[in-house]
Parts: sequence; structure tokens; C-alpha cells
Amino acid sequence: MPLGVSLVIAVILTALHNISTKKNVIKNLTLLIFYLHILVVISITLFPIPVQSNLLLSLNRGNIEPNMNFIPFKSIIDIMQNSVSPFVAVKQIAGNILMCAPFGFYAPLLFQQIKSVIRIIISGILFGLCIELSQLIIGVGIGFFYRSLDVDDIILNTIGVILGYAFLTLLKRFDVKNSFYQKVFKS
Repeated sequence: MPLGVSLVIAVILTALHNISTKKNVIKNLTLLIFYLHILVVISITLFPIPVQSNLLLSLNRGNIEPNMNFIPFKSIIDIMQNSVSPFVAVKQIAGNILMCAPFGFYAPLLFQQIKSVIRIIISGILFGLCIELSQLIIGVGIGFFYRSLDVDDIILNTIGVILGYAFLTLLKRFDVKNSFYQKVFKS
């Protein structure tokens, strides 16, 4: 519900801003979609945060140690080997990848600094790291680690960002006149 309200408010404010300043509508809508994607990622990865004391006590039960994995591909292999069904394993892995693909698509469109493959990879790593560290910080703040800190999530998120960038690159090759890109970058 809060995401829906945020969406409506953001669309209205963007429309009013475009009308009042006569700015590039396509670029502003692209920026709006990018920010909405960030909000969706935040809502998926950080919420709900268990804050009720009774709930925290029942969940905690002495579990003050965070669930952390720093061994690359360990969780991915565990999911694939020990999952209830192959569908659940694919859903878990693909979910982490697909969740971050829009970042790889929109960030190079909107930010001149993120145009090269190296910078998109670094951005993907940092994006995934921000998600994981936010989960850790919230866990420390509430005294209960309700999410795990996993290097495999960062790897999968980065793969998603790279795939989003690859899709953008592929689209750019088919946009012979660069009409879409001119509309986004036109001031």
C-alpha cells in the first residue's frame, strides 16, 4: 500500500514538474521509473522490519548471531542441492538476478559516470553491498538479524545489473537513429 501511494504521488509530482518547467518528459519519466525501482528493491529486501517487542522476543530466542555467508557460491549450491523443488531454487536465484536488472538498464541511461562495463560491474557490486549492509545495520539496530548477509546475494545482484546493461546495449544496437537515447539525454 505505501508503495502504491508513493507511486501515485511521484507520478503526480513528476507530471506537475514537467508541465511547470517544460523539461524533457521522457528523461523525467525514465528517472521516475528508476527511483520507483529503487523503492521496490527497498521494499522487497528490507521490509517488513519486525519491531514489535513480543514478536522480536519470540523470533529471537537467543539468536543474536547474524546468518552470514562470505564463501562465494556456497548459498547458491546449497539452494540448488537442498531446495524443496527445482522451481523454488530457480525462483530464489532468478529473483535476486531479476530484481537488480532494471538498475543495470536505467543507471547508464541516467548517469553519465556509469557508461562502461567496468563501472556498471562496480555499480552492481556496490548496489548489492548496500542492500546487504542495510539489512545488517537494521538487524543490529533492532537486536535481531531478520535477514542474512550473503556474498552470493551480491554476486546474483551484480549478475542482474550486468544483464540489465547487456539488454540496454542490445536495444541501443537496434535503435539505429538513437531516437530513444536522444530523447532521454536531450535537456
